[in-house]
Amino acid sequence: MNPFAGALLFVLFAMPAAAAGPPHWAYPLVVEKNAAPGDEQPGSRQVPGSQKTYTQAEIEDLSNPPDWFPDDHAPMPSIVQRGSGKAVPACASCHLVSGMGHPESSHLAGLPAAY
Repeated sequence: MNPFAGALLFVLFAMPAAAAGPPHWAYPLVVEKNAAPGDEQPGSRQVPGSQKTYTQAEIEDLSNPPDWFPDDHAPMPSIVQRGSGKAVPACASCHLVSGMGHPESSHLAGLPAAY
């Protein structure tokens, strides 16, 4: 048998079947936090160069992600800004308002709107 074909067969049959559903790493996890008093800073947060402020709860809201620089972009489609109920978080919660995404999320900036 060809060594390449043997290696391919080994890989195909030795790999476990893919789990049903979307990959767990592709979506943000909602983690219940049992923070001790004083672990989180109270009050609003701000990023350099922005006049906007958000509480930590607002920052973590997947149905209404923060838009630190609202004057730097065109109006967002509703699905990007607010999502569609609890089952579909706002696109900007993972891919950011800029479309550049978190390190674990895909960059969408520059793709056509139909995408």
